[in-house]
Amino acid sequence: MGDAKQVFQARDIYGDVNVSAATPTDSLRFDQLPVRVDGFQSRGVILGDGCTVLYGMAGAGKTQLAADFAHRERAAGREVIWIVAGSRAQVKGAYADLDKHVSGVQRDTDAAVRSFLGWLETHPHLVVLDGVPSPADVHGLIPAGHVIITTQDRSAAWRADGRKMEEVGLFTDAQARDCLASWLVRRRPHLLDDADDLIKELGHLPLAVAHAGAYLSDLGITCADYLDRFRAHHYRLSDLFPDNHDRIVATTWTLSIARADERRPVGLARPLMRLLSFLDPAGIPLQILRAPALHKFLNADENQVNDAASLLAQLHLISIDDHPAAAGVAICLHALVQRATREASPPDTEIETAAQALCDIWPEVETDAALADALRQSATALGRYAESQHPNPLWTPNPHPVLIRAGRSLMDAGHLTAARDHFTALLDYGTRRLGLAGTDLWHIRCHLADIHGHAGDIAGSGEDLPPCWPT
Repeated sequence: MGDAKQVFQARDIYGDVNVSAATPTDSLRFDQLPVRVDGFQSRGVILGDGCTVLYGMAGAGKTQLAADFAHRERAAGREVIWIVAGSRAQVKGAYADLDKHVSGVQRDTDAAVRSFLGWLETHPHLVVLDGVPSPADVHGLIPAGHVIITTQDRSAAWRADGRKMEEVGLFTDAQARDCLASWLVRRRPHLLDDADDLIKELGHLPLAVAHAGAYLSDLGITCADYLDRFRAHHYRLSDLFPDNHDRIVATTWTLSIARADERRPVGLARPLMRLLSFLDPAGIPLQILRAPALHKFLNADENQVNDAASLLAQLHLISIDDHPAAAGVAICLHALVQRATREASPPDTEIETAAQALCDIWPEVETDAALADALRQSATALGRYAESQHPNPLWTPNPHPVLIRAGRSLMDAGHLTAARDHFTALLDYGTRRLGLAGTDLWHIRCHLADIHGHAGDIAGSGEDLPPCWPT
């Protein structure tokens, strides 16, 4: 892969149908790894050769441990591939896209996966599969060589083929204190007063401790003051999550969001965070901050919206990557932060606004594959959350244009199988869940017919055509 310091990060990129030629480098993003957070603690985890599975609860710091190791490997001249591996389809799609990059040949997904895994056998890399749901999701997809997997699944099945499992647990007292101290000692050492009590209240959860450290440093209050505020807010979210650790983290983030909301521009950080919580946590296009629908929703101009986003990043509620290669996935946030934000109160118009904001920034002609992928992922996440609402705000009764645009984007990129599945799911939802007649969904049927036609299935195309056209 050329430059010895090059890093590849791939997400959910489909590659099962070759409709048009593409350059070998499209849809790849270079030099992207999760940033090292302040207060990072190595915790003695050894990531040697072979395959290591880092497992533990959400917020334990698995991704940060893998990222720290990947940064050190890159600094030593080792090539790194980082894949956000939330599903089997994501991993296979990433491998297919990477295979096209190294070979210059577009193959169907399964053939591309086999080709790329074979290529890795003779081109050693550190491969990181981040956020794998279960062993089944990567069965047959774990390459030979140096691999790190992060997961919440502690199944013994991970131990197959001699893989090493390393549990990433909670901070020890010393680690939690060191994490807080890294934020405070150099600037305000007196703020560590009563740190031990705060650490105990936070349950030693690394992500909660790190967020508390950012909050303390920003506001300049002591651990004792923060503990008072934490306890005062705790009852508001006591039933938010099924276990104590998640409730602790939710309360921590509530305080941080409130702090950001109090700073200039006052009152914008919280509603912005609310809207971002319905989009894809792994990567939201930075262009969303320029969307007219978002400005109208916040009653703010672009500069004010950017300032509000900066406040959220300053308090580690989101991360913003302004690297040129990250244009498609510049805003990231932890899924637990999103969940705590969403469930703090019922949605008002955030879902509809987010849908229109995606439409506002979605280019009619897609020239940036990474951006198109990020838009599709956010549209998918938004549709999933909308389905949990009654009534569904994205079906009134016809589907919102963003749902159609996501399917068209898959078609334009040549991912016909994924596009077919997308429109089939929309058709099924409209008919089975909402009871709409087939003719009410004629535009979805037309897209399905078009997909069958492109694939050479003339009979299937005729079956999908609506029996009559709307007048």
